[in-house]
Amino acid sequence: MESPTLSRIQGERSPKPRDSLSVRQQIDMETPEQRRHARRISNQIDMYLKQEAIQQAQTNHITLLLLGSGGSGKSTVLKQLQLNFSQGYNTDHLQHFKTDIHHHILLNSKVLVKYQIQHQIPFPTKEVEELCMQLLQMDQRSLISPEMGKAIDSLYRQAHVKDLFEKWDQVGLDDNTDELLDKILDITQEDYIPDTRAILLCRRKTEHISETVLDMQDSIWHVIDVAGQRDKRAKWAVYFEHATNLIYVFSGACYNQTLEEDILTNRLQDSIELFESLITHPILRIPAAIVFMNKTDILSKKIEKFPIADYYKPYKGPNTKQAWTQFMATVFKDKGAAMETSVYFHSTTATDTELMKKILIGVRKTIIGKALRNLHGDLF
Repeated sequence: MESPTLSRIQGERSPKPRDSLSVRQQIDMETPEQRRHARRISNQIDMYLKQEAIQQAQTNHITLLLLGSGGSGKSTVLKQLQLNFSQGYNTDHLQHFKTDIHHHILLNSKVLVKYQIQHQIPFPTKEVEELCMQLLQMDQRSLISPEMGKAIDSLYRQAHVKDLFEKWDQVGLDDNTDELLDKILDITQEDYIPDTRAILLCRRKTEHISETVLDMQDSIWHVIDVAGQRDKRAKWAVYFEHATNLIYVFSGACYNQTLEEDILTNRLQDSIELFESLITHPILRIPAAIVFMNKTDILSKKIEKFPIADYYKPYKGPNTKQAWTQFMATVFKDKGAAMETSVYFHSTTATDTELMKKILIGVRKTIIGKALRNLHGDLF
């Protein structure tokens, strides 16, 4: 039954008795029917105020799930949320990101060294070779010394390595690694302080569940970021019951890639099926989902060398970024429509600060607007 507005409830009150009568006299003069009517109106007002308080609390505290398959770039989206809607990073944060940047470079440098060995390609010098052998034994949390940084730089400057980055996803390299390696000599200095660009470019797999609290002035956002690998997804459901919003991130450039944990499964197909499993989950009750088709900058570079239709058979359209974006928007919106879930689809490049600022401002309006509609829609 539709809840009445407070003004409508108050409008149903009985005409005001004469001021000259005391409250006791007024009550004594009321008929049983008038008293029942007064109690009914009073109960309705109490119920309205209680509902309003509950809904206001829900509006002010938003639980946002940030989900997506591994390698989609959702952790970079989280960094953009922090950069745009918090007070930035303190010294401890920057030190943490410095470690992450070194970790990213170390893992990818190991890939380059192993490729060099497997294909019996001579190292630039004997000294570089010896340092690269030491690099293979380094712990993944180690910081790279300036001396090791010079060896990595020599390795990276080889002509065949430049060619490898043209097919980075096929040889096990992470995207954007070449941009970090361009600055390896600066990054490995002891006094190096990461800038925003390096923070956004570096990748570190989300291994655990993290909660980030953002004060948005008109609301408090609790952003839950969880690992996207298959073996981590079973942990997602514990956060579904209290979730009010979902941002789902997938890579629009992964059409020719397979999962790291299952080389027989296409990454894009897995992303679509994962989204469908989320919106059909009995515990996750959200009327709308925000979907980011991420890594469109990489998509633009890829499609000329790797035509989409050659790798993703359901696609029959032109080999253009625009056509592909429209196709994917339709796929996700159709999945949502089947479950009566509205889908707000965005084409994103999570490492592009200016673009993401505009998109996230729009997303913020969408989330706050939806919360207010829920508040007034339910009560009125």
